[in-house]
Amino acid sequence: MKTNIIPNQNQIEKVFSDRKIHFAALFGSRAKGTAQATSDYDFLVEFAPGNKYSLLDIVALKNNLENVLGQEVDLITVGGINPKMANEIKSSQKVIYDRRKR
Repeated sequence: MKTNIIPNQNQIEKVFSDRKIHFAALFGSRAKGTAQATSDYDFLVEFAPGNKYSLLDIVALKNNLENVLGQEVDLITVGGINPKMANEIKSSQKVIYDRRKR
């Protein structure tokens, strides 16, 4: 279920759509409701199937999100999750964008 817990949600969704993101979730302090005013935004993202992406695409996505949010952004791709962090991410994540077919 998608949640609307970040500012400029429509702009964020457009960034994800333009960058061919398939799924995005917020995790960490912003998702838990424990963030400070200066806390960054932590996003877990999955690119659309068959969409090739590079480090430059990830950096561009990060920059676009930072411009919209006016705050630092950290990105992790679904395939790049550190196994030691997987449970923490899964337990705190809030889905904010989901275009996966069910």
